[in-house]
Amino acid sequence: MLEKSEQSRYIVTALRRGLAILSLFRRERRVVTVPDIEAELGLSRATAFRMAYTLERDGYLQRLPSSHAFQLGPKVLL
Repeated sequence: MLEKSEQSRYIVTALRRGLAILSLFRRERRVVTVPDIEAELGLSRATAFRMAYTLERDGYLQRLPSSHAFQLGPKVLL
């Protein structure tokens, strides 16, 4: 069994942040904005945008037309 300090070195912080963004979506909350991500996860605006943009480019999020808001993309269901 690994000690706690040994276990933490295997954690990928960026992956955790991406999953945290996806976990903001719920049945009653289908749209999330970059300011929402920024406020709720304590990220800078630039980091929140880059994370959301990456998730969008990879199909996990979709940007709503003429908006900076996101909804879950089709790749979440695969």
